Amino acid sequence: MGSSKALLLFPPIAYTSEANSALGFSKVLGEYGISKQYGIFFIQKNFSLDKMRTDLLSSVKKTWIRLFKGSLISAPLDYLILKLNQTINHVDILLNLYYTEIPIGLDLNYVIYPPDILAERQRVKQGYERPIKRVYFDLNEKIIDRISTPKKTLCSSFYIKDIVKRTIGIDCDVIYPPILKEIKDIPFNQKTNLVIGIGKYVPSKHWEEFIEVAKIVKKRMNDVKFVIIGGLENAFSSMEYFRKIKSLSEDSVTLLTDVNEDEKWRLLSQAKVILHCMRHDNVSLGVAEAMYSGAVPVMFRSTGSWTDISLKGKYGFTYQSVDEASKYIIDLIENNEIFKNNSLMVRERSMDFAYSTFKGKVFNVIDEFFGKR
Repeated sequence: MGSSKALLLFPPIAYTSEANSALGFSKVLGEYGISKQYGIFFIQKNFSLDKMRTDLLSSVKKTWIRLFKGSLISAPLDYLILKLNQTINHVDILLNLYYTEIPIGLDLNYVIYPPDILAERQRVKQGYERPIKRVYFDLNEKIIDRISTPKKTLCSSFYIKDIVKRTIGIDCDVIYPPILKEIKDIPFNQKTNLVIGIGKYVPSKHWEEFIEVAKIVKKRMNDVKFVIIGGLENAFSSMEYFRKIKSLSEDSVTLLTDVNEDEKWRLLSQAKVILHCMRHDNVSLGVAEAMYSGAVPVMFRSTGSWTDISLKGKYGFTYQSVDEASKYIIDLIENNEIFKNNSLMVRERSMDFAYSTFKGKVFNVIDEFFGKR
């Protein structure tokens, strides 16, 4: 396989599950023996990446190919560019790891979220009401329908699998985004009365609710610490929203920004609980990482958190009110037996997100593609 070539469409490389998954695919391809990897990258902020991500990217050669990305007509044009490049450069396998924004079906697509043009078609169409615009939309819609189905589709969760099947009509195999850090490299420190939150500073994370829960818990147990590990400069975050959250938090919650990976894992290893307030989530890699470190998740009961992290109530705790979330956290902090039992269970569950699990499943997919099964 050493002479085989792979061309990968990368999402912006930041601290996201989409970027983690793309880097995971690249790493697996290299370990499979596909050493000639070429990447198409899109303009992004100049994020400061840790050594692990930098090292993984160093094995991928940046190509001269430029895709249009954006308007409806860009998908057909991008498809022709990619197929022509595959023929000219004798590329053996094409991977679309940015299907959310590039609705093109290649040899292998990985779906974190389905593209709006396919999953939210009626809403997108409303922006093309004028007759000429409608003709433009209808023509490109037909072309996109023809070119958007890949040879093999993988997706990030069973929640997303259901959406893709229902809205686009494509069957997916589920492979969870990988935790790139090996479990042997995680520091397992003494657990403290620490409740952690992890994610970007954007409204969809519902950090206001995190703060509200913190204030309720601290009225009962003032020694419990609440900390948010949030990307700001090194993520697609909102400074305005961050300022709002900082004002609301007062002395109840510590807001950290852009901590390095070692510090993140140190905090996760100390935390007893991860509180996840997001409503519409494909599957939270941050929650899985916390579980990997033995923290018990308390999550809002909806979407991917419910179907793929909790397995509909089997692992961790799910809530629908701040009082319910507060009660679960107090129980976990006060009762060490409840914490220990749940911590062991969620660590076992998190192994489905381990890189070794991801690697084994992707190896099987590549074997199938190259006719080895």
